[in-house]
Amino acid sequence: MRVKEVTDRSTFLAQKIVEARTALMLLRHTHPHPRLTIALADFKLADQVTEMQRLSDDVQSLKQRIKDEKATMKNAASELEDLRSSAAEAEKTAKLAQVEEDDSRVLPLYDW
Repeated sequence: MRVKEVTDRSTFLAQKIVEARTALMLLRHTHPHPRLTIALADFKLADQVTEMQRLSDDVQSLKQRIKDEKATMKNAASELEDLRSSAAEAEKTAKLAQVEEDDSRVLPLYDW
């Protein structure tokens, strides 16, 4: 009885070994050399951290540039509004001057 149990167990374990070797062969075929080693993974991680820091710095730089450009646009819009009001006043003054020029009461004064 004991021999049969040991034989069954050894057959079962032999089958498990074959299955494990097959799975390992499949993994090696799916992921051929160069595989990612711990040292290579650490190196890749360091590169990614450096790249993320650079990208983060770029984002901060762009945010500051956007802030500066918005301030410039705000100042330009304020200056434009001032120029529009000055232009409106100049047009108003020009219309008044044109009305005075077209005034028929002024013509005799020119002749005098």
